[in-house]
Amino acid sequence: MEKAFRVYLTLITLSVALVVFLTSQKITFIDKLHPIFANVYPLASFLSYLLAAIWLAKLGLFVIGRYLGNDCIKEKTLVSIEPAGDTYLPVYLGYFFVALSLSSFELFLYVFGLIGIFIFSSRSVYFNPLFYLLGFYFYHAQTQKGRKILIVTRDCLFNPQTVSFPKIKRVNDYTFIDIGDSL
Repeated sequence: MEKAFRVYLTLITLSVALVVFLTSQKITFIDKLHPIFANVYPLASFLSYLLAAIWLAKLGLFVIGRYLGNDCIKEKTLVSIEPAGDTYLPVYLGYFFVALSLSSFELFLYVFGLIGIFIFSSRSVYFNPLFYLLGFYFYHAQTQKGRKILIVTRDCLFNPQTVSFPKIKRVNDYTFIDIGDSL
């Protein structure tokens, strides 16, 4: 189950690259539904791709909330905290530029299949740029024992000594997601 969950999170992480690729190749589907959509189909198709990717990210949060166990991070257990977006966001922007440069769907599947394998094998699989659109922030934190962890939360974190999560989801030994009571 854990590997299937990680594959799913990898796929939704790369879904934005698919949206960029489909848009750059002007691949549409709305125009096939009804002639009335002939004038608005490109924009409608592209927006539906983005909405589908956001929906998959929300579904991922639901799965996290439902199937992952709770853990806690107690106050005064972190010694440092810093935003993680500066580290990961340029990597994902690079994926977008790669998606823009690909000329066929087969090539897209090959290139992003390889990228997906690397993401699946890394600890950063849980950094999903779509979570930004859903109001989440990403932080690197260091515990008193010297372990570096990734915290995904809707809260703005500043002082590591006051950070406390009585109920946070443990994705793996290095990643924690605070989804709160919103799901």
